[in-house]
Amino acid sequence: MQITTIGLDLAKHIFQVHGIDANEGVVEKRRLRRGQVLSYFAKLERFRVTRTHNLSLQCSAGIRLV
Repeated sequence: MQITTIGLDLAKHIFQVHGIDANEGVVEKRRLRRGQVLSYFAKLERFRVTRTHNLSLQCSAGIRLV
């Protein structure tokens, strides 16, 4: 599945990343350190980014990322 939307939970040192496909299903979950973020995004094709302070709570509650 191709990632169309990235949910990014910002923090000081660890970033939680959720990759969402066109059918709004979670296809990838990762924890990245600050130094890994740019290289991770550089490997992906075009996508949309959403930002939240508590992404895991939103995904577990079934809230749609827009």
